[in-house]
Amino acid sequence: MRIRTIATGLAALAALSAASRAVMTRVPRGIEPVSGFDARLYMGRWYEIARLWSAP
Repeated sequence: MRIRTIATGLAALAALSAASRAVMTRVPRGIEPVSGFDARLYMGRWYEIARLWSAP
């Protein structure tokens, strides 16, 4: 019973955290979306040609 209570509490905490991140994510002032953007052009399979490491 105690494990179920802990698991329920952790699940509720995770859901609350995810919901708060979704609410806090806003577009900064002065930023406007690109006009004429066609997402279909970017759908499909992408390949990684090179990777630039930023950490040693």
